[in-house]
Amino acid sequence: MRGLQQLGVIGLMAAVGACSVGCARRPSPGDTGHGGASPNAGPMVTIGLSLRGLDATHAALLQDGAERAKADLSSRGEPAELKWDGAARGAEGAAPEVVSGWIAGRIDVICVAPEEPRGWTSVAEAARSAGTRLVTLVEDLPDSGRALFVKPWDEAELGRALMDTLAAEMGDTGRFAAVTLASSSPSTTALFDAIEARLAEAYPDMSMGRVEFPRQSTPDPKVAVDALLAQYAAIGGVLALDPRCLKGAAEAIEARDASGKIRLTGVGGPNTVSEHLERGTIRHTVFWRPADVGYAAVILANELARGRPIAEGAPIKGLDPLAYDAATQVATVSKPVVWDSSGDLHKQAGPDTTHQEGRTP
Repeated sequence: MRGLQQLGVIGLMAAVGACSVGCARRPSPGDTGHGGASPNAGPMVTIGLSLRGLDATHAALLQDGAERAKADLSSRGEPAELKWDGAARGAEGAAPEVVSGWIAGRIDVICVAPEEPRGWTSVAEAARSAGTRLVTLVEDLPDSGRALFVKPWDEAELGRALMDTLAAEMGDTGRFAAVTLASSSPSTTALFDAIEARLAEAYPDMSMGRVEFPRQSTPDPKVAVDALLAQYAAIGGVLALDPRCLKGAAEAIEARDASGKIRLTGVGGPNTVSEHLERGTIRHTVFWRPADVGYAAVILANELARGRPIAEGAPIKGLDPLAYDAATQVATVSKPVVWDSSGDLHKQAGPDTTHQEGRTP
């Protein structure tokens, strides 16, 4: 049953203490104490956030979390100014150019959610020269010399949640395609590897084809997924690894009147695919909480700007204790949330499932 191997390479690849945060200073990151501003407010910190790698919904939710962090920092006497570039503010011009302008104008920390790692080398070098800390969000720039990568989840946890969710829908048997827009990001490779590892470990009667649609030549994932389904009639399921492909796959399956025949799940919040959940084309989605990432990014950027180190287990208001790897400077701030069309949240999500993607169950 191991047919359909590497389908994406066929045709489609070508066509396709807080301050116990590790420091002795107080207060803890995200801990606003008992409310009220400190009588001796610290200096203003300026943090820029470029969100071009996110769709408008995720960018807006991340912005909400960042603005909440700004308010909490102000209440504890550590004011921060936020500059915005990206889908949440309808920015113009290429993201690296906008960020380069911020660096030239003096800025303490820049948080970047890049569309692609390519194109950021000169920006990273300029940031280092200017003494500006670079923080990456959601997707990393691993060779940039960045100070911190804030990611929404561990790829192994996400891969397991995705594979288990689709397997349950397919009755633990059959062939499926895992699809995404091609990326040179190491997180994409790690996610594919995690899915394949879980497949090999737990589902001997299932087989997967790995498909990466070329990002620049795939303006509409619906067309790409439709071509895939036309070429491989044996596909019984689709696992979409990004929100654009999840929505495009749902549209392609509905156009073929194959809802319920071809099982579909993937990465994407319920708000972005609500109509497909209502029609039953998608029964489950796996997603992250952009507001949590935005909140943590600003709290941690503030720590960096004020010269305070970050440590494993640091408390951040409203989130699990921080998972932080000092060797790689990677902070993981959330866990995958599995949503089904009945509105239930599954325990793969972690202990706190009371808020997500801007909507409550």
